Amino acid sequence: MSDIVSDLTLSKIQAGTGLIFGTYLTLHLANALSANLGPAAYDAVQTALRPFYQNALVEPVVIFGTLAVHTAAAVVRIVRRRARSIKKDDDADSHAARAGRGSTLTRFWRWARLNEPAFLHRYTGYFLTAVIGGHIAAVRLAPMASGFPASFANVAFAIKEISPVVFYPYYVLFPTFALYHMMYGGWRANNILLGPAFTPAWFSPRSKAFKLAVAAGFVGFIGGVLVFGGIRYGPVVTTAFDRIKIEQEQFLPTFLHPLLPWKRAQ
Repeated sequence: MSDIVSDLTLSKIQAGTGLIFGTYLTLHLANALSANLGPAAYDAVQTALRPFYQNALVEPVVIFGTLAVHTAAAVVRIVRRRARSIKKDDDADSHAARAGRGSTLTRFWRWARLNEPAFLHRYTGYFLTAVIGGHIAAVRLAPMASGFPASFANVAFAIKEISPVVFYPYYVLFPTFALYHMMYGGWRANNILLGPAFTPAWFSPRSKAFKLAVAAGFVGFIGGVLVFGGIRYGPVVTTAFDRIKIEQEQFLPTFLHPLLPWKRAQ
């Protein structure tokens, strides 16, 4: 994906891979919301969905393959956008001309206010890109290495045993940002691949329906996190926690073990 690939082509690649990955992400977010029905419901939904998204073809192609291509296209576009921004500043006629446009920070916030949905889409994407590797390692690779599939207990363990200060907000922000990024991306993908004529008005990021869907998801994810933390549906059953500790220790390199809370407490 060098300069021989146009930005328009990269945007189409992002749109297509985003739509494909969105089929999995929709199920993943639905599973997160199912925690509102209790731990047993969460595990039942996850067990029912697992044959689809851990299928030998679906997982490497539909999930990891499209995610890798989508992210790579995004990174190339970010680098190009940054290069264009630097060149624009370098091409300014004088310091006075640059001062007339305002500082970089001033111009950034002006753009953010004028393009709020695009701003949120871009920066939720940055956040998701930063954390997705760790998320995959924790919820897929470590359980796969141990032979025990991820369950309600894994999320509860992160909140109760690793860091409630980190994981209470994380398990609200991560799915909320993913929901917004997916919905905005779906709207933009429709515009890019099919055209505005095939994109309904209610699908627009500025529509009430769009905003209500994101807000409802946000509230639902808060409710789910309260179940994972044992605040709703009673205390969390911790019988699997000892196994998960061993799983984490086996997966992580030895030099990282001192960072584990239960190791520090010894």
